[in-house]
Amino acid sequence: MTRYLLSAFALLLGTTALQASVFSFSYSGAGESVTGTLTATSTLPGIYTITGVSGTVTESGTTWTITGQSGSNTFIYSAGSGTGTVDFNVSSGASTGTDDVAFAGDTFAQTGTNGVNAGFNFVMTDPVAEPRTLLLLGSMGLGFWLLARKLPVRTRL
Repeated sequence: MTRYLLSAFALLLGTTALQASVFSFSYSGAGESVTGTLTATSTLPGIYTITGVSGTVTESGTTWTITGQSGSNTFIYSAGSGTGTVDFNVSSGASTGTDDVAFAGDTFAQTGTNGVNAGFNFVMTDPVAEPRTLLLLGSMGLGFWLLARKLPVRTRL
């Protein structure tokens, strides 16, 4: 019985590395304002691979929609600060383009469709786990608990 519980615990512990987290980010400068969210999975403690990007870019009265990522990016997040890159697609009506943003702490450098932009006001919030991930982990835990209660107990004489 103990062996089954240890196996279940090891499986649940291993799935936390696959937990998706959502980070909010924003920055502005040179007449441009960007707000959005990064969906990322933790590959190692504090190291994340971006799996999705969404948000808006506003420049000179035109709003661009962030439609997804244009590259495979990773970043490091610790103690309220991130370091890494994010490449994303933008569209406004029939116009499309890409933006590439490198960030470290509160600084950023962006190149893309609307030129080059840099500044000192990059903000990233602490991650929030996706509700689907928490529901999955909770239901797995309940299933293993029920399985452990239903398995026959072997006794030695």
